[in-house]
Amino acid sequence: MRLMFYYGCLFYFIVGIIHVCIGSLIPSLIQYYGKTPDQLGVLIFFQFTGFLFGVLSSPILVRKYHYFKTITLGVLVMSIVLGGFIYIKEWAYLAVICFVLGYG
Repeated sequence: MRLMFYYGCLFYFIVGIIHVCIGSLIPSLIQYYGKTPDQLGVLIFFQFTGFLFGVLSSPILVRKYHYFKTITLGVLVMSIVLGGFIYIKEWAYLAVICFVLGYG
């Protein structure tokens, strides 16, 4: 159980780093996509909404798959989505990726 505690702490640390990194990338994203800060705030909203859905659905997933598999699935989803974040050029897909990143 102690290993599970440290694994969960590491997972939430990674989530925090992702939130900080997305926020610090906003000036670069404004320049790259030619959007306003208000429009880029939508990305943070989608990430928060995904995080909210993830938090609300996690008890169901934990009950079905147990803690270790659920956290591992979250880490895998976030890793895959972060890999896709680099290659996405379309604005709409970027919003979907932020939602899934928040859910992971």
